[in-house]
Amino acid sequence: MVATTIFATAFAPDGEYLVAATHDGVVACWALKYTLSSDWWTNENTRDVTCPTPAFSFQAHNCAVYSVIFAGSEDNPILVTGGDDEIRCWKWLDMVSAFGVQTQGLLTAHTFSLNLKPSLVLQPTDFLASRGITAPAAETNGLAVSADGTQLFSASGDSRAYMFDLSGGRGTCTAAFEGHTDMLHCIAKRPKTEQIVTGSEDGSVRIWDIRSHECTTVLNPSTGQYGGAKDPISASPAGWIGCVAVDEGDNWLACGSAARCLSVFHLSSVTLTAAMPLTAPPSAVLFFEDKILSAGAEPRICHWKRDGSFISSTPVTSPCLYSIAVNPKNRVLVSAGVGSQLDVFINHTTRSFSFQL
Repeated sequence: MVATTIFATAFAPDGEYLVAATHDGVVACWALKYTLSSDWWTNENTRDVTCPTPAFSFQAHNCAVYSVIFAGSEDNPILVTGGDDEIRCWKWLDMVSAFGVQTQGLLTAHTFSLNLKPSLVLQPTDFLASRGITAPAAETNGLAVSADGTQLFSASGDSRAYMFDLSGGRGTCTAAFEGHTDMLHCIAKRPKTEQIVTGSEDGSVRIWDIRSHECTTVLNPSTGQYGGAKDPISASPAGWIGCVAVDEGDNWLACGSAARCLSVFHLSSVTLTAAMPLTAPPSAVLFFEDKILSAGAEPRICHWKRDGSFISSTPVTSPCLYSIAVNPKNRVLVSAGVGSQLDVFINHTTRSFSFQL
């Protein structure tokens, strides 16, 4: 029997919903405007529900979903899911509208199952075929999006990253980024620069120019060594890269490796400024205000200063985390991984309650 596993989470652009993607292809959504309000805990229909279940869910894929992100515009947000087969786009406002019709505005602990069809299906293999390359579909392990929401980037199990044009509802694959020698685990878009960052099973982090589609920098987080795409930068598969993140100011890069290390680079100088030893391989990292949060194969979230100093750790329910996310609207932190519960932290130091699948 396969244990319930939540691989990815994301907050809707308005901050009112939390989305979680699971090992069996289901995407579950919680209505935070209800569950974070005092009404939830006092209403006779919901006050006895200490672990709120999803407001609605749907079968997004018939296989595991490893990544989820919001793209598009604020007026027309698109939920994007990456599975073991393909990338699918869903009209978010249609989902919320369908949920509203089901509930008729009533506060309820019931989970509504929606029957939905994707608005777009993205196939990197079509782009490869146009170049005479025949390849089977590979899993999508990570997703990133441009600041304006029109460009989507994927980290694929075939060792490539891909770029898609979402403007006008096209969903065309416009580029493949080739250079890694093994599967990609993660990807991030630099917010103020026309570059993406990828992390791979081959132990390297690569920075790519999205205009030329060329690799500009190769990093070995274990040693701090760096160079150009053709420089002999050694990287060990024993130190595969499980997560990458870039801060909002576009000054700092954090990446976690299987060598149980969290590395921080200053991007403009390409300098390794901190290497934090971990007790387990990390699978998620993010910048929040002046701190770095990391999580992985242990039941805790670690809090760090950007200079590498350890601040504290927060216990979690899951024995192994795959995702952490902060709601930009209200600073609420969530964590998820192995198990059917997602922990919710209002003050980031103590678990407030848990959502239940």
